Amino acid sequence: MNSTTLVRLGTLSLALVAATGMQAQAAAGAPVLVRAAAGQIYLADQGRILQIDTAQQRLRPVTPDISARRLLVDSENNLYAPSMRYDPRADLYRPTMWRYSPGGGVTEAKPAPSAGQFAFSDVVDAQGNLYFWQVDAKRMLSRILLRPKNGAPILLAGHNWGVRDGKGADAQFSRLGGMAVGPDGSLYVCDDQCVRRVARDGTVTTLARGGLLSLGAGRGEDNHLGAITVGDGNVFVADRATKRVLRIDAAGEVSTLVHGADDWQLASLAWTDGALYVLESGSGGNRVVRISPEGQRQVLPRAPLPPPGAEAPPLRLSDNGDTDARAPFLPMFFMPATGMPLGI
Repeated sequence: MNSTTLVRLGTLSLALVAATGMQAQAAAGAPVLVRAAAGQIYLADQGRILQIDTAQQRLRPVTPDISARRLLVDSENNLYAPSMRYDPRADLYRPTMWRYSPGGGVTEAKPAPSAGQFAFSDVVDAQGNLYFWQVDAKRMLSRILLRPKNGAPILLAGHNWGVRDGKGADAQFSRLGGMAVGPDGSLYVCDDQCVRRVARDGTVTTLARGGLLSLGAGRGEDNHLGAITVGDGNVFVADRATKRVLRIDAAGEVSTLVHGADDWQLASLAWTDGALYVLESGSGGNRVVRISPEGQRQVLPRAPLPPPGAEAPPLRLSDNGDTDARAPFLPMFFMPATGMPLGI
């Protein structure tokens, strides 16, 4: 997803591709915008979970500093932030998972045993279905799985590596650069140098390929078509190599909506309340930019932090509050570009 997040499952590598109600791959190490099942857009930055406040056009912190660097979501509108906490009994830091429930604060969480590695994703639809990209190390397998709310994962589309339209296992995918759920309930993905639609019944259709979508190819970007989102009848794609946000209309015509700033990388996209929001990452940190339908840019300010001591209490540890409690089970997340652990 950006740094395509891999979860090791036996002999397979499970790639949880980032997306925000649309979203997808951000530049390596950058946070992503995540859309919860209820439609709110969140990101993790500077250790906190922030929400895009579309009414006041600002970023609003909703948690204290929990060392959050990445967000995942479940079927119940909860957000999860892999992190670390200090175990004084062992004098070391252990991996943990903080759960943010809107209206319910932050607690330490344990994934449901029945869900296993499929308890969290970056992509969820309004019905609470979670989406996963599954790929093997030899690039022979590339498929999309769907986990229904309170159900087991099932194949949505894809199997053998390649690029071919079709239905279910007859379709083929290569390396996905991003996934997003559209208003029609279909899944939209960046696949190599094309953009494809996966209907609810698993039918895969290529919407656009070549042309502007191919301009960034061969510039040293691994899968240069990254983040993706859907809104207002259009599909929006971030071309990281050329720093452009591309718009694909209902007829499949591709145009440039806006160029990114010189010193910033396009990390993630989200559409909500009639506007496109772009997460940009640079040497100075991260920022969110609102893009109007006319292509006008507005950098969102951050709401001021509460004064020291005025923040929510915030963290409730599991295991009856025992601060020495054993850390809960966590899947192991890795960034394939670097092989360094992410969030643990």
